[in-house]
Amino acid sequence: MAQPYTGDYAANGRSGETAKDKVGETMDRVMENAEEMASTAKKKATDAAQTVSDKAGEMAERIQDSTVYASVCKAAREQPLATLAGAVAIGFMAGALWKLTRSQSTSERLASQFSSFADPHIKTLRKNIWG
Repeated sequence: MAQPYTGDYAANGRSGETAKDKVGETMDRVMENAEEMASTAKKKATDAAQTVSDKAGEMAERIQDSTVYASVCKAAREQPLATLAGAVAIGFMAGALWKLTRSQSTSERLASQFSSFADPHIKTLRKNIWG
C-alpha cells in the first residue's frame, strides 16, 4: 500500500538531493529536445530556401530559352544589320498606319466642315436655277 505524503522527503524515503537531480535531468532533456527541434526547423528552412532558389533559377533559364526570346537574341547576335533593318521596317509600318488613321480622321473632319459650309450655298444655288 502507498505511504501518505507527509511533506518531508526524508520521511517518504527520498532525499532532497534526489528530487533536485530529477528536476535537473528533466530540464536537461527538455533543453536537448528544444535544441534538436530548433536545429531541425533550421535545416528545413534552409532546404526550403534552397528549393525556392533552385526553382527561380530554373524559371529564369526557361525564360531565356523560350523560343521567341531566344530567336530574337540569336538573330541579333548573328545578323545585327538584318535585325536593325527589321526593326526599322516595323517602325516605318507602324508610323504609316498611324499616319493613315490620323489622315482619315482629318479628311473626315474636313469633309464634314465642307458639307456644313456648302449645304446652305447649294440650296440657294438650286433655288436660283430651278426656281
